[in-house]
Amino acid sequence: MGLEEQNAFQQRLFWAALRAMQLGIKIDPTAKADITQELDAAMDTTKVWIETVLGHTINLRSPKQMLTLFYTDLAQKVVLTRAKPGQPPRPTTDDEALDTIAKREPLLKPLCHKILHWRSLATFRDNFMEARLDEEGRMGSSFNICGTETYRFSSSENAFGVGMNLQYIPHPGSRSLIKALERGETLPNVKRMFVPDEGYTFFEEDLDRAEFYVVVWEADDKELKLALHKGIDIHCFTACDLYQIKGIPPEELTETHANYKEHRARIGGKRDYAKRIVHALDNTGTAKTVSATLGTTLQEAQRFIDNWFGAHPGIPRWHARVKTQLGVGKIPCVSNAFGYKRFYFDRHDTILGNAAAWIPQSTVACVINRAWVNLCEQLPEVQVLLQVHDSLGGQFKTADTTRLLPRINELSLITVPYPDPLVIPISIKTSPVSWGDCH
Repeated sequence: MGLEEQNAFQQRLFWAALRAMQLGIKIDPTAKADITQELDAAMDTTKVWIETVLGHTINLRSPKQMLTLFYTDLAQKVVLTRAKPGQPPRPTTDDEALDTIAKREPLLKPLCHKILHWRSLATFRDNFMEARLDEEGRMGSSFNICGTETYRFSSSENAFGVGMNLQYIPHPGSRSLIKALERGETLPNVKRMFVPDEGYTFFEEDLDRAEFYVVVWEADDKELKLALHKGIDIHCFTACDLYQIKGIPPEELTETHANYKEHRARIGGKRDYAKRIVHALDNTGTAKTVSATLGTTLQEAQRFIDNWFGAHPGIPRWHARVKTQLGVGKIPCVSNAFGYKRFYFDRHDTILGNAAAWIPQSTVACVINRAWVNLCEQLPEVQVLLQVHDSLGGQFKTADTTRLLPRINELSLITVPYPDPLVIPISIKTSPVSWGDCH
């Protein structure tokens, strides 16, 4: 796709986004009040636990008090912020730092986890519950088409102070929810307060494992392509490669197979670890990255790398092609299958990981944006109200459900123009009650 075509598409996308901003999303005031009460109670309970353990009160929002707690009172080895151009590293107690301390010092793990949980609750409280609604009780946020370098949207309150950053809303695979589950905590389903208009049904469509599909096609990995085509549980499949689990035929890792539950139980928690390891390695993660992510030794992390790249050599070959592409021309640049380009002005040795991550992220954004435009232009009775990450949400008249669902699915299947064309599957969930009740 040439620059002229890209610009023309952006204009079409503008009208789709404008329509969503004008419509806004209805908010159920009762559900909002209930969630607010739930958050307040959970924050109070968590803070009481923390202060009881510490033996004194503390302002959990104060960076100064948190630094004193961990690096003076508890005498922990200082964790520094990541180095940025023009900004020297400095001591931090951000979420990543507390994760590091929790892995390093088992005695402090419960305390770190409770503080992290309180922060998650506070983020939900500050962002979702305090967002201002318009006079009709709707959230009419502003979408920024050019808000990110990956062509995903960013969002914020609009020019009238209404709305919020909708990208904060967690999806089932989001880092905040996964981390909460790992800590044994739960977070409120804030999507329950987003409801359809009377006589309408809310829908959410998600691209299925979208970035992984793109990496597989970039690497032209025929084994992984076949596994995806057959509907094999890809995270169980990759766990077998990473952990060298033998004796499980790949074709028995589909949910409909009689032996699937037995195999899934044997793989156990390695499945979730495999998902995180593969994501890190697909983005050119190193043994140090994997070790920090999982809390493993460098030797174990290197073994994962050797196992994964040994089983799927197309992935490191793709990384090598990205590196070669970055070295062509005066300004480092990469492109995705749609012809969109990203230029880099940092040092060459620091941009490979960003470039490898940009390709699948931007490709997926191109897919979801094209699905949105298709629905807006060809199925105007479907109101797309928001785009969050790799999904679209909206509503249609409940009476038209049977007629519209197949058409929504058809218009959302976008072909990614690889030599072996890729169509990323989607799942559509619906509910006449709320976004949070979609299934």
